[in-house]
Amino acid sequence: MSGWSSFLEVEPLTGRRHVEARERRTRQDWARWIRSMLTERYPQAERLEIHYTPKHGNWLNIAEIELSALGGQCLNRWMPDLATVRHQMRAWEQHRNNREVTVDWQFTTRDARIKLKTLYPKI
Repeated sequence: MSGWSSFLEVEPLTGRRHVEARERRTRQDWARWIRSMLTERYPQAERLEIHYTPKHGNWLNIAEIELSALGGQCLNRWMPDLATVRHQMRAWEQHRNNREVTVDWQFTTRDARIKLKTLYPKI
C-alpha cells in the first residue's frame, strides 16, 4: 500500500474519532481536512486550537496512539487500492466510535513539564 496518506482527529475523552485516507498530504489537503472538520463535524465550534507535539515526544501524541491502533487493527494487511483502504478505515472508525473507545491518559501536565522540560521552549 503506497501512494496514500491518512488524516486523523480524536476526541480522547468522548471516544470519537474521524479518519480518512487521501491520495497525498499537501498543504491544500490539510486545509481541506481542517475546513471539513469545522464545517461538517464541528460546525458549532467557536475556536480551533492546534497542538503540536515536540519531535522527540511523539509518544505523547494521542493521535499517534490511535494511528497505532488503526495500523494494528485495520491496515495490517495488503489492500489493492485506495477505495478498499477507505472502506476499511470507515468500518474501523465506526467500530471504535460505537464502542466509545477513550484514551486513558495517565501522564499529567505537571509530570510532562518536569520530565520533558528540555523539549519545550522557555516562556
